[in-house]
Amino acid sequence: MSSVLLFLLLPMIDGTVVNKTTGQPVANQTVNLVRASEKGMEPAGSGKTDAQGKFSIEAKPGADPAQNISMLQVNYQGVGYNKLVPPMAAGSPVEIEVFDTAATPGLVETAQHMLLIEPVPGEIRVRETFMIENKTRLTYQDPRGGFRFYLPALAQGKVDVKASTGAQGVPVNRAAKPVAGQPNIYSVDFPMKPGETRFDLTWTAPFGTPGEFSTEVLHKEGPARLIVPRGVTVKGDGLKELGTEPSTQAAIFQMPNAKVSFSIEGAGTLSSPASNSEGEGQNDGPPIDVIPPKIYDRVYWVLGLSFGMLAIAFVYLYRASSSK
Repeated sequence: MSSVLLFLLLPMIDGTVVNKTTGQPVANQTVNLVRASEKGMEPAGSGKTDAQGKFSIEAKPGADPAQNISMLQVNYQGVGYNKLVPPMAAGSPVEIEVFDTAATPGLVETAQHMLLIEPVPGEIRVRETFMIENKTRLTYQDPRGGFRFYLPALAQGKVDVKASTGAQGVPVNRAAKPVAGQPNIYSVDFPMKPGETRFDLTWTAPFGTPGEFSTEVLHKEGPARLIVPRGVTVKGDGLKELGTEPSTQAAIFQMPNAKVSFSIEGAGTLSSPASNSEGEGQNDGPPIDVIPPKIYDRVYWVLGLSFGMLAIAFVYLYRASSSK
């Protein structure tokens, strides 16, 4: 949830672990310090809180401390909490926030739901994003899978799921499991902390146009939006056209929060004007993937930028439609 900052490694790191649900310090809690290296994140020290929730860690020396990213980690009630340490932390104790955990579904709600469909010759590429909001002081976690979504039979149970916490959280892979007795319903076990949690689903399947696509919106709160690139036409009961995103010319529709089926005709992918002017098609690239914080691939960067612009457009269109 914190911004990635470089940390000049110091001999001692002091801080406090506070339970923000109760407002009380957390005693006898292990706090671990990890540091980035060529081998990945490695242990760099640990400590335990006292009765006032205070801890002190004597950090192990690093080869080049100024180039290392360091992070404090706490596992509280089965949920991991991380805190990136700011530069020049001496004299400024670090506070690590934790929360009580509950499995009450009403703690969270879907704030935004976006479904991007890209039919290309021979297949269909689908990317679905859910923004989940937790306005409480409790972390919602259900071991049976707190986040649930509908996966069309067309996907044959194959879907890539990435989850992240906060606006700048690093996406992590999570397994999707079918829910017993509920066809095409899948669940993901991932803690939804106070604030925002994002789930990104991606999958591809053989597909030809014109063709039919069916899905279901499980959540009853929050808008559900369908996006299709320029060159693609969709028609179906319950779809309400909201307009066109100016930068990508993608068409945006409101979907009902229920079962929905629509026909798809044409082909197209989401791309930026810059990529089009350079003559770089997106059809030859890999399926759409979740965009990590760093730019690992130019194609993914273009798609991530375009999808980000669409998200802004959704907010504008949603507010405009609500004011009518």
